[in-house]
Amino acid sequence: MSIFRIGEIILKLFKQLPFLFITSSFIFLSTSGLFGTDIYGPKPFHQILESDFTETWTPESIPNIENRKHVLLLDTGMSNCLSVDNSATPNLTVTELSILTGGSGNYGTILQSMFQLLDLNTANLATEDLSDTYTLHPELYSYYAIDADADPNTINSTDLTVRDKSSYYMSEQNTIGFLVFTFTGSSSSSKIQAVKRYIYEINSNEYLEDQNWSSTQWLVMNDSYVQLTNNEADATNFFIADANDIIDVSISLGSDFNPGETSWQTNSFASYPIDANTGALAVWDYDESQLNTDIYEKVDTYYHTQFGAGTDAATAASQALDDIENSINGQGGSLRYSKNVYLTFRESMLNNQFTASHMFNSRFGEQTVAHVYFTNAMDEANDFHPFMVIASHDGTAGPNFLIDVPKPPGDGVGEGYPNQSVTRNAILEHKLVKIPLRDYGRVSNLTDNDFSEFGSLALDKNLPESEWNVYNHASKSSSGIAVNGIVIYPASNDQLAFATAVAEITSTGIHVGQGMGLHYHADGHGFNSNGINLYNLSDYEGH
Repeated sequence: MSIFRIGEIILKLFKQLPFLFITSSFIFLSTSGLFGTDIYGPKPFHQILESDFTETWTPESIPNIENRKHVLLLDTGMSNCLSVDNSATPNLTVTELSILTGGSGNYGTILQSMFQLLDLNTANLATEDLSDTYTLHPELYSYYAIDADADPNTINSTDLTVRDKSSYYMSEQNTIGFLVFTFTGSSSSSKIQAVKRYIYEINSNEYLEDQNWSSTQWLVMNDSYVQLTNNEADATNFFIADANDIIDVSISLGSDFNPGETSWQTNSFASYPIDANTGALAVWDYDESQLNTDIYEKVDTYYHTQFGAGTDAATAASQALDDIENSINGQGGSLRYSKNVYLTFRESMLNNQFTASHMFNSRFGEQTVAHVYFTNAMDEANDFHPFMVIASHDGTAGPNFLIDVPKPPGDGVGEGYPNQSVTRNAILEHKLVKIPLRDYGRVSNLTDNDFSEFGSLALDKNLPESEWNVYNHASKSSSGIAVNGIVIYPASNDQLAFATAVAEITSTGIHVGQGMGLHYHADGHGFNSNGINLYNLSDYEGH
């Protein structure tokens, strides 16, 4: 009986389970002299938000008010900054600017004060021109936008709110709408006018302009609130600051993730996947995820004591590893890494929660990884083959910046890239990943890895063996998993080009393929040392 077959029996109805191996760059092992090995995981995103941001900052205005700019909206008196709080349903607030400029806040304070300007036609620029009108999206809530706190068909409003504009759950709101703004003046002194309002119509499944909305309304911000006013003389003159000067989330032309200076592609955004059998949206509610529900029926009850992130589950997982180590040691084998590596990896994975709205069907505050448990089946020769099994939703806890990718993958529909839609949104997936725990040794030669049964990047391109190397003689599927539960693909894409070289990935090293599932093609540290990547320089402090 093969190991693949063992896996299928252990996990019952789950199929096509890949063998994935931990890559050491996503969990840290350092030698510290007499103190032995220091094994630890990077801070999860919710802890990054709570970490001190001690750098001082001098605001500089953006060169031009234009599509996709990441900004902070300050008053020209440099006293206050527009912000949101960090909650499941964010609210607009005002932050004292000195907290941001003086290095006395935290990463959460900074990110909650950052917004992205998106032209109304951003998703349809293949057929529409830029409108020079903008929706305002909080940096931590890319699926949300600023709206009036009023019912549809209201002429004007004083109060503002932040609404879910385009996630899977937007219909849970009583009102689904957003405001569209224009900027009058320069980036160093601009009035912001709410010229249009759009309301989502459930019956037609589209946003329609609210014809009753009065365009003569402007933003006004003081020390305690931001509102709308119908008197232009009372409107605040805003200083539109460049957010990349405080936390760099950009992929600059000529940078390591865009060395060819590829321009931002204006292809329309791809639609969400459709179930071919039913014609319905092939996306599921997080609350009904198989990893939270069906897995209990499909996995042997023997392993249920290890499920979840509680203390009892951690104790059960540790005991399971002890039993595994004893069993394989008794057969003259050993674990690939120490027990503490696997337990630390498990704990780090289960400590990730969705702390932003950057996945179409994620739930704020819920787990990105549902379960991590250890199995130890035996083959026909009575040899043990233990695995760490990871039940992951394949979603990031923090921002993805997918809209900013210069040239994301096409959806494959249409002849040639210019005629295809491109993937700038991400959905959760069900990933049940098996990592072998037993040390099976290493090959002496690259070609000893036999991919003939499964395919490889090189084999798919019919490359002769003489042209195989460590980049193209690699799985055409995932080859690892990061500590946040996102699968890792080879550095090359399926066209044998480095994803970084052809500007396919975000500043965090991620992109989505045609199924809109996230995966890494590059180092989760990113390239800009901005402090909000999967792991950061601060993770090494004190270790």
